Amino acid sequence: GYLGKALHDKCDRVRAAAADGMREAYESDELWQGLMDKAAEVGRESSLIKFKARIVEMCHDESLIAKHAALRCVTAMASRTYDDEGQSINLVADEDVDEVLDQMWLPPKQRDKLVLCGDFVNSAIFSQSIMRDWDERDAKADENDIKSMLEFFSEFAGDRNLLMHYFTEAYWQRAPCLLNTPLMVDLVTKAQSDHSSQPLDEKYKSPMLFLLQAVTRHMIRDTKGSGLRGRSPDRYEKDKEDAKKALNDTVVVVFNAIPDLVNLFKSSYAIPPVICVLAFEVCQYAGDNRSQLSLAEPIKALSEIFTNQNDPMSLEMSVGALENLEEALAPHHKDVTRTLESLCQTAVKNCMRHLGKYLKMKESQSQPSQPAVGSDQEGRTLSEALHSLRRVHALMKHRPAGVTGELLAVLASAVTARIEANSNRGEGEEEEDPDQRDKSCKRIANGEGPGARIVLYALDIYFMLLLHAIDEYFTWLDDEDEQQQEEEEQEQQQQQQQQQGDAA
Repeated sequence: GYLGKALHDKCDRVRAAAADGMREAYESDELWQGLMDKAAEVGRESSLIKFKARIVEMCHDESLIAKHAALRCVTAMASRTYDDEGQSINLVADEDVDEVLDQMWLPPKQRDKLVLCGDFVNSAIFSQSIMRDWDERDAKADENDIKSMLEFFSEFAGDRNLLMHYFTEAYWQRAPCLLNTPLMVDLVTKAQSDHSSQPLDEKYKSPMLFLLQAVTRHMIRDTKGSGLRGRSPDRYEKDKEDAKKALNDTVVVVFNAIPDLVNLFKSSYAIPPVICVLAFEVCQYAGDNRSQLSLAEPIKALSEIFTNQNDPMSLEMSVGALENLEEALAPHHKDVTRTLESLCQTAVKNCMRHLGKYLKMKESQSQPSQPAVGSDQEGRTLSEALHSLRRVHALMKHRPAGVTGELLAVLASAVTARIEANSNRGEGEEEEDPDQRDKSCKRIANGEGPGARIVLYALDIYFMLLLHAIDEYFTWLDDEDEQQQEEEEQEQQQQQQQQQGDAA
């Protein structure tokens, strides 16, 4: 009838109005029962049942107005769990849930849409609402709600942990459990929480770390005010102060727990990069909480990550976290500075040593009279050179002054040796084929062949060193100009004073 036509109308506002009308019927016991009774009298299926598939389909409507109306309606549909006779019903099938939840993971990621998706999950999936009254929350309720969120995310998002930010946005400032970061750290680091009858399952520990990271980033956003727009001035300032207090509590508990978080994964020899990213975030705000921080062990844990791990993100974020910590604690940062200087010296020394071994291996391979290098030894030499370059590369992004210019010659030799080896020039050939050399460079740029990544890292570091040297040079020139200008001004003042004295 008219409702079916309205739900398929070309005008998005008409479609939205029809969906809102159905939502009101799902929410009202009186309207629900009246429409169901009327349908039963004429022996037809109620439009509330007949068009529910269209409502689910409209959750993917191109119009945001119609899409949001459909999401509100399907949430009300999910909350209708009994019929007019009090019998249990299930209006939203499993396949409908999957269709609606696609909107939580798919772009665009507007907050309004994510909030509506969160309402749907709260009604259709969670056995109890996680959007509790802020005055009625307690540690046990927070724990149950956090575990419910992790179970849902693991089931419907799988290992796509980067989507946790959008899932958190759906409940931010609405689910009180998200502010209980001490409990999150407690659950992930301890075999048994102080409040829990059951420890956190191992498969939920990685999603918990991403949840903790997402919550921290939301707190940082609120302290800057970007997440509090549209509020009255008084409410804005109060919420900003509350966010700052929550962030400070999070910084203390997360920073002090860095060694425990690292120890969780030591047996697997691969520290998840999310731990390093989390440390990078909280170290920026360590200055306001210096008296509550246990500096020695977290600094040691971060330096061990940089020394022992090989993942580029972990390397970059661990040294970045130490750099942030040094800046935040200034002028009380001597321990951090010494650690960074030691990491720089060791990384550069190891890089020059491993690249030297790599160059010797390439030289021996180019000489037929030399014995062939075994594949295991070649692989080990390549791996050591690559990992040492990764560490220097991470240092260049955060602490370029600690990387000595002595590397330039070694890096240039490594690049040249790799190109020469890949060009396959024949023995006794006087001139190298330019086309062959171009092909060699293209293969390296595409990361093809053994050692290609070494060249790419070496080139990147080489140019970063050059740019840093150029920047230092221009800084020196600016300082020289300023000093010269000051000297000229002083000389002019002295001349004026002398002239005034002569005139007097």
